[in-house]
Amino acid sequence: MRVKVFSDRDIQTKQPEIEEALRGADVFFGSLLFDYDQVEWLRERVQQIPIRLVFESALELMGTTQLGGFKVTNFMMVSFQLLNSRLAAEAFLVLLVLACLKVHC
Repeated sequence: MRVKVFSDRDIQTKQPEIEEALRGADVFFGSLLFDYDQVEWLRERVQQIPIRLVFESALELMGTTQLGGFKVTNFMMVSFQLLNSRLAAEAFLVLLVLACLKVHC
């Protein structure tokens, strides 16, 4: 297993390297990504990755979260907006754990 780690700043300075890493990725973890241009850039490139887990980020990117048959829905996204960020993060993690148990990770 290889893990490649990038920061939000790297999206501006290491785009080709990140794009290559995303092309071959089986899993994408993202957190604290809010810049509109970065979010749109990433959103286009993570769609083919089978497992996508995005925490505490722009809703457009969090909406790409997928784990097996579990996908974040528009209803869940509205719910996150209504909760304060700490509760939203905790609820999000609980949903992911439940989804993981459902797909027997």
